[in-house]
Amino acid sequence: MATTHFFKPTLLLASLLLAVIMGCSKPTNHPVIENEEAYFEVLFDSNENINPSTPTNPSTVVIWTYNTCEVPFRIRGKGLDKIIAKLEPESNANNFISLITEKRSTIKESSSELEERNYSLRFKANSGSTPRTSVLMVTDAKKHTLSIKLIQVTGTKVTPQPARVLALSYMAHYNVGKTPGTWATNNHTNTSGYFDYNSAKTVAPEGFHTPTAKELSAVFSSREAIFLSSAIPYNVINDLEEVTIGNKSYAVFSSYHSKNGVSYAIKNMPIPQAISSLADKTTLEPLRNYSYLAAYRYTMVKDYYSKQDSSLVHVKAIYLGEKYQNITLEEISNEQFWNNPQGEYEERWLPACGLLTTPNDTTPTDKDIRAAYWSTSTFGVAYARYLYFSRLYSGSNVKSHRSVKMTIRPFVNHE
Repeated sequence: MATTHFFKPTLLLASLLLAVIMGCSKPTNHPVIENEEAYFEVLFDSNENINPSTPTNPSTVVIWTYNTCEVPFRIRGKGLDKIIAKLEPESNANNFISLITEKRSTIKESSSELEERNYSLRFKANSGSTPRTSVLMVTDAKKHTLSIKLIQVTGTKVTPQPARVLALSYMAHYNVGKTPGTWATNNHTNTSGYFDYNSAKTVAPEGFHTPTAKELSAVFSSREAIFLSSAIPYNVINDLEEVTIGNKSYAVFSSYHSKNGVSYAIKNMPIPQAISSLADKTTLEPLRNYSYLAAYRYTMVKDYYSKQDSSLVHVKAIYLGEKYQNITLEEISNEQFWNNPQGEYEERWLPACGLLTTPNDTTPTDKDIRAAYWSTSTFGVAYARYLYFSRLYSGSNVKSHRSVKMTIRPFVNHE
C-alpha cells in the first residue's frame, strides 16, 4: 500500500486510490488502524457538473480499520444545495456503514468562491477477515452521478511487529479511547480517554503498550528542545538523549532547529568513537552507527473539524540512515526536503486534548491548546514522566503527579 499524506483543506487529492493509514509505507509493518486525517473529496466544475474522469474524484477508496471509525469526505464546488450523496443500499445490507452530514455543512471560501460540504462515513468494526464493500453515489443537479467504491479491509488481532528503524513507526495512529482497551475513533480532541498514571499503564489495546519516557524521547525531545513560539531561530546541537527504539535502548545525540512555528531535528545520531565513556551522564550503551538516524519535523496545526488553530500536533519523520549521515540541520530545515521525501517516512497527528488536573475534574484544562500524554516511567514516589506539547515548546521527560489524568498514545509491541 502506498504511503498516504495529510491533505490540507486548500489542497486537492490527486490519487485514484486512497489507502487510509497515516504514513503507512508497508502494511505488513503496521497494525491495522484507519486514518481520520486522510479524507478524500469530490469536486464540481464551474458549471456545477461532476466530472468523473478527473483524477481528483476517486473511483475507489480503501479504508483499513481496526475499530469502529469515521472517515470524512467533502464536496467542493458551486450549487451544493442541489447535490445528493447517498450509499447504495444493495451493498450495505448489513448496515456496516452509514453516511453522516455535518451540521456546519456549507462553508463559503471567498478567495475561490467555492462552497464546501462536509460528510463522514461511519464504519462499524468488522469481526471477520473478508473485506466489505459499498458504493457512495454523488449526483449533481443535472443527474450526473459519480460512483465511488468503498472497500473496508479489517484485521481482528494485532500481532507483535518486527523490528524497524524509524522510531515514529512504533507509535500508534490513535489515542486510547474513552474505554480502556479501545481506540479513539478519530484524532479530534473530544474522543480520547483520560487516565491517571496507575490506570494508564494497562489501558492500551491488545498488541500495544503505553510507552516509556525513553520511547517517547526517540520521537520527541527529552530536554524540551522543540520550540514553536519564537520567530527567532533557536538551536540545540548534539543534545545527549536516552532513547528506546523497539527493544533496544541507547545513548544518542540529537540536534534541533526551531524557527517560525516549526521545529526540525536530526535525531538518534551516533556517539563518536572519540567519546569513549559517558558513565558520568548515562548508563546506556552509546549508539555507534547510523541505523536509527532520522530527520523530524514538528508543528501544531488546525483540526479540520474543530477549526481550532493549534489542536493537532503533527510529527513527520524521514529515515536517513548511513546514506544521509552527512545531512545538516540547514538542509532539513528547507521545506522542499519535506515536500519531496526520499525513502521511508512516517507521519502522526496527536490531538491536544489537555488534561484533567484533579480526580473530580470532568472538563479538560487547556483542551485544543496543549497535549499531555503519560509514559510508564516514574519520578520518585508520587510523580511520573509524560510528554508535553504546546505552541510554546515540547518535552518528553516532564513530570507530573500521578493523580492527574492524561491521554495515552500507545506504541506497538515488538518481538
